[in-house]
Amino acid sequence: AAAAYLKDLQVRFGSWELALAAYNGGYGLVMQAVRRNNTNNFWALSEIENGLPFATRSYVPKIVAAAVVSRNPKTFGLEGVKPLPALD
Repeated sequence: AAAAYLKDLQVRFGSWELALAAYNGGYGLVMQAVRRNNTNNFWALSEIENGLPFATRSYVPKIVAAAVVSRNPKTFGLEGVKPLPALD
C-alpha cells in the first residue's frame, strides 16, 4: 500500500523528491507550498524560509542518500554486507 501511494504521489507531482516530501508531510502541505511559492522544484522549496517544514526538508535528502548508498555499497565501504530479507 505504501509503495502504491508513493507511486501515485510521484505521478501527481512529477518528481520523486516532491513525492517523498508529500509522503512525509502530506499531500496538502506540499500542494500548498508549491502554489504559495510558484515552484514545483523540491530543492527550491527547501531553500525558501517558509517553503516546507524542517522535518520534510530533512527527510527527502536522507531517503535520496540511502538510495545512493544502496546502489553503491563498495564506494561506501559496505561491500559484502548482506541485506535483510524482504518482509512478507
